[in-house]
Amino acid sequence: MSATVNRPIDIPEVQTLELAAGAPAPAEEPGLCAPAVGLSPRWLWLAWLGVAVCFVSVLLLSFGLWRDSQAAQRAQFEQSRDEVTNAILARMHVYEQVLRAAQSLFLASVYVSRNEWRTFARMLEVQRYYPGVQALGYSLWIAPDDLARHVASVRAEGFTDYDVFPATPRDSYTAAVYLEPFDRRNRAAFGYDMWSNPVRRAAMAHARDTGEITITHRVRLVQEIDSDVQAGFLMYLPHYFGLDFALGENPSVADRRAALVGFVHISFRMRDLMRGVIGRLSDLRLAIYDGDAVRPEKLMFDSLGREGTAAGTPRFASVRTVPIRGVNWTLAISSLPAFRHDEAADRQPYLVLGAGMIICLLFAGVVWSWGATGRRAKTMAAEMVASLRRQHAELLLSNVELEHFAYVASHDLRAPLRNMNFLLSWIIEDHGNELSPAVREQHGELAGCVARMDALLNAILEYSRLGSLNERRQWIDSRQIVIDAIKLIGPPDRMTVETVGDLPGFYGSRARMTQVFANLISNAIKHHDRAEGRIEISASEADGTCEFRVRDDGPGIPTRFRARVFEMFKTLKPQDEVEGSGMGLAIVQKTIEQHGGRIWIEDTRDARGVCFAFTVRKDMRDAGAASK
Repeated sequence: MSATVNRPIDIPEVQTLELAAGAPAPAEEPGLCAPAVGLSPRWLWLAWLGVAVCFVSVLLLSFGLWRDSQAAQRAQFEQSRDEVTNAILARMHVYEQVLRAAQSLFLASVYVSRNEWRTFARMLEVQRYYPGVQALGYSLWIAPDDLARHVASVRAEGFTDYDVFPATPRDSYTAAVYLEPFDRRNRAAFGYDMWSNPVRRAAMAHARDTGEITITHRVRLVQEIDSDVQAGFLMYLPHYFGLDFALGENPSVADRRAALVGFVHISFRMRDLMRGVIGRLSDLRLAIYDGDAVRPEKLMFDSLGREGTAAGTPRFASVRTVPIRGVNWTLAISSLPAFRHDEAADRQPYLVLGAGMIICLLFAGVVWSWGATGRRAKTMAAEMVASLRRQHAELLLSNVELEHFAYVASHDLRAPLRNMNFLLSWIIEDHGNELSPAVREQHGELAGCVARMDALLNAILEYSRLGSLNERRQWIDSRQIVIDAIKLIGPPDRMTVETVGDLPGFYGSRARMTQVFANLISNAIKHHDRAEGRIEISASEADGTCEFRVRDDGPGIPTRFRARVFEMFKTLKPQDEVEGSGMGLAIVQKTIEQHGGRIWIEDTRDARGVCFAFTVRKDMRDAGAASK
């Protein structure tokens, strides 16, 4: 669709030049030379410098937002890492309490029979409440002279095939005599001498000599009799006879060794244990290694199982060593492609980059148009000056057209959005009566799009400048800036805006805080759904902080939307229903944060309405700021 714009043009009178045959052509007048049209080289270079600054600024702003987004995701990963680590430590502490309960059973009894031990384990419901526990057991300390008598006593209980193994002679023996649940796997360890294994013996000796709970390094459990073999470890707590710790005794190592009767212990299968502690991780990979470093041969658990080698390079990774009861575990935690993060925060740098690039490209197009138009205009002017020797009258008219063209090139192309708006208004003025209702509606939608794009670009620029402006902080009379905000908005007569009680003053940016109240009041007016409404502003102060509330009696904000209203480009209603860029509350939040406060939404006393509450620090003066 095209439109013809008619503008009045003052055309000077044309003097007709009649040249006699053979007469010489009129001499070229000094003033009729090619005019200087367009920008001078100096100003053109400055304009291109402005384009470069625009691009660099957009890139720096986008990079800053991207860096902040990465930092936020790193913090979220570290929080998830700490949660996993704490869950493991907390669960290990629970198992320690189980061992201490088992030790207490032996200390409180002269003798604990096999049935009593089975009853104790069943009441604990180990398989249900303590996943990962392969066996809750008791191993008896046996002197070489007592070995035969011990084997005979157990066989007398009905276990005719019982024996202590391995059968090689040793200075001391232990035997796993109680194992619950006494299933097929645990029967394979019935009678096993854990003291015969160097890894188990080191942990048992440390527990015996200190009286503390101790766990082993990575071992293969005797119970691993099937194809599903898992790494394992054991936790030991010694059982003494004749040492009364309740009386504050601090026995020596020799006393402890002499009083040793046996060990209560728990056998763990690592994969089953971790499945009970952390479940199935979908966005994190957890690998646990025995020792102080990541060594494949020391791997105890990998949440990816056999797929671990194909996991790829993670975005975030952390390796930390955790001491647990005498040994160190190295926890290697990394993010998976499904690691949860804030998609809106991820998109924000790219949205700002895209919008900024559009602005810079528009600016570059205008500058290029200025330069190209100037060059073309000079060429045309030179040709018209040459044709003056033949037709002076046409030259005058051509000069008028050239001046008109230069005016259009230097003014109308300077701001494409403004020109588009002018064009839309001219269409209505010149052809309004000729347009059908459908075309007029489309015209209104296009005009609204232009206005919203202009408002959006201004809002993005305003939002980006909030963090870089270094404004002088001055004493602010809160009541006065509320009055200024009301005057700035000009609320309709149907809306009542009033303050309740005293409004405390504080140090800050007067212009920014005026805009905060203006935005909150304007939002309450725009979204009100009744013929009349009331907006109430109140405040209080305590501990160097001022707290303000802007309360209305409108339709309110549903609870499910409240967490999103402060995000950029978020509106409760489509922008063609309620005017706005979706940036107002984001600007409000950032301004308040720069004043040392925060903003949130509260329910009102009545069923209707919403209350925006925010705080600011009372004294936010910069160095050298004026006093009250």
